Amino acid sequence: ILVLLSVFFIAFLFLKSRYTLTIDKVIVEVGDALPKDISEYVENKVVDESDYKLYLDNIPLDKNGKTTDIGEYTYRVKYKSITKKGTIVVQDTKVPDVEVRDLTVGVGEDFDVADFVVDCFDYSKPVNITYKKESDQNLHKKAGIYEFKIVATDQAGNKIDKNVRLIVKKGYSYEDSKSKDMTVSYVD
Repeated sequence: ILVLLSVFFIAFLFLKSRYTLTIDKVIVEVGDALPKDISEYVENKVVDESDYKLYLDNIPLDKNGKTTDIGEYTYRVKYKSITKKGTIVVQDTKVPDVEVRDLTVGVGEDFDVADFVVDCFDYSKPVNITYKKESDQNLHKKAGIYEFKIVATDQAGNKIDKNVRLIVKKGYSYEDSKSKDMTVSYVD
């Protein structure tokens, strides 16, 4: 009887492990595509992928299949007759990609610190542009060439410092130069 019980117990454990579905927590960088391999979503040893069905229908993706919004999202995996839910964490750990330029203004002329930025890309919008040192915002009051840092910070708290150069000239008008500039720029 003891041998028979041992055989039944071992068979039970074997069958139970074949029909147990253990879900993983999946972490993805915003802007990256979701993993396509089912083994990224389950802890089970995947013998035949056709036994699994993956449902990713509530995760925000762009037209190229890349994640667009940070947050936690639910996915579902169906294995034979068992369906379980898991979590996909879309996070942003990358600093904004920022291109800057020199800026020329007239003495005492107001401008926005974001005027140094030519291009900025980041999934955690908007990106906030500030002076690294608060005192640098007053450099436009006296003619000269000034080099300092600005900071681009996305909504996830990722920051990058950028070196910029401010040229302050007597008799020059940044506003007039902008009105004559026919360059069209669009920042989303």
